Parts: sequence; C-alpha cells; structure tokens
Amino acid sequence: MMKNKKALVMSVLCAVASVGFVMSASAADLHGNLDEVVVEGRADVLPGGDGK
Repeated sequence: MMKNKKALVMSVLCAVASVGFVMSASAADLHGNLDEVVVEGRADVLPGGDGK
C-alpha cells in the first residue's frame, strides 16, 4: 500500500512540474504578420469539376 501511495505522489509531482514547461505560441509569434490570402470560387461547380 505504501508503494502505491509513493507512486501516486511521484506521478502528481511530475505532472505539476511539467506544467511549467508548456509554452503557448501562435502563428503570429512564430512567423510575424502573414500575407492576406484571397480565395475565389463558384457555387455551381462540383468538386473535381472542370468549371464549364
């Protein structure tokens, strides 16, 4: 029983310690300002169609 408690305490301590290493990052932070992307399309064309 004491061995299980010790393993549980060590698991919790490892989980709490690892939280400090998590770092959030966004695309703007990594790559700076991204260029604008314009997407055009037509509703009457099926996927894979030739657009005629």
